[in-house]
Amino acid sequence: QLRKYDDTSHTPIFALSAAATETDIEKGMDAGFDKYLTKPLVISEIVDAICEALPSTR
Repeated sequence: QLRKYDDTSHTPIFALSAAATETDIEKGMDAGFDKYLTKPLVISEIVDAICEALPSTR
């Protein structure tokens, strides 16, 4: 739904799930998530995902 509106169409959307099979990840990405993170979550993974999603300021 967020992709339908101009205000939120570029908002990064992350999934966090314990379901970590290749099929689960593919379904999540097909659903429109920008990043699919799996539990147990490593803090550096979420930091990296956020940094990748933020526009570069350089």
